[in-house]
Amino acid sequence: MPKWAWPMIILSVVFMLTIHVTTYNLELEKRRPSSIIQTYWRQGPRNKVFILIPGILSRGEEQFEPLFQTFLKYGSLDVFSYVGHGFNLDQISRSVAKLIDQHIKNNKKVVLVGASLGGIVANHSLSYVINANPLNLELIMIDTPFGVETMKAFPDRLAFLTSIYPGAPIPNVFGDRLLNSMQDLPKKQYVDTPEDVDSDAYYQEISEKAYHYLSNHRFSTWWRQLVVMVKHRPTKHSEYVMTYIRSDGQANDIVSQPLASKRWKSFYPNMTIFTLSSAHCGFLQQKSRWVRMFDFILSE
Repeated sequence: MPKWAWPMIILSVVFMLTIHVTTYNLELEKRRPSSIIQTYWRQGPRNKVFILIPGILSRGEEQFEPLFQTFLKYGSLDVFSYVGHGFNLDQISRSVAKLIDQHIKNNKKVVLVGASLGGIVANHSLSYVINANPLNLELIMIDTPFGVETMKAFPDRLAFLTSIYPGAPIPNVFGDRLLNSMQDLPKKQYVDTPEDVDSDAYYQEISEKAYHYLSNHRFSTWWRQLVVMVKHRPTKHSEYVMTYIRSDGQANDIVSQPLASKRWKSFYPNMTIFTLSSAHCGFLQQKSRWVRMFDFILSE
């Protein structure tokens, strides 16, 4: 056998194994479907409920925790996280829509708040609501991408792979280990240290929290979330009040701004856009500025 044939054989075997693993992971998703579960509930004042939907590699009760007390000044909290294998946008969006309808039947006004990927989930959920109207439902997106061109941290080669392999291309046991080694902790220069607090000690505390928040996620879920962000094109629901908060400046190394907000604005011409100099959804490391932003929006 000629020497040049061996690399071709090895590549063919690797390709076939990858296809097999991808198919297996997709079948696993069908048997153990992805969903969204309530992970935090707190009764607040008024007849308003905030449904908080997290971003990629996030659990709702962790990602939004720095803002809980701010939201609770204006209404109740219903906070959710993703569970199961993979990430089925339709299944998850139907679950969110069902919860929206339940709150509306109880005479509540619902404010959907989606962080990054959560904004895509929130917008898609509007396709399935039954009882909603512009008087009892509105949407706030936080630095939500709009297509792969708006995703700074997403190499073109990875975008190509998600188009070839819609299911995770490596076994979950290895993928989970790989994912847990990829944590990107907050950069110290973009951490807002409270007054009279030691900056090094505070940064250590924030880093430890961030490390915990980014740990113990499923590779199959992360991969399918990437597929959604690359391939999904939103459906239009212009009848609802739409607000978009974009993270601007050098601290945001995840989503390309103002490109993403301009795309959403062209999709929803009546959308209100607010700009905040911050890391992408940097609620943990830049809490005070996000608290001020939401106080400003929600008190209107």
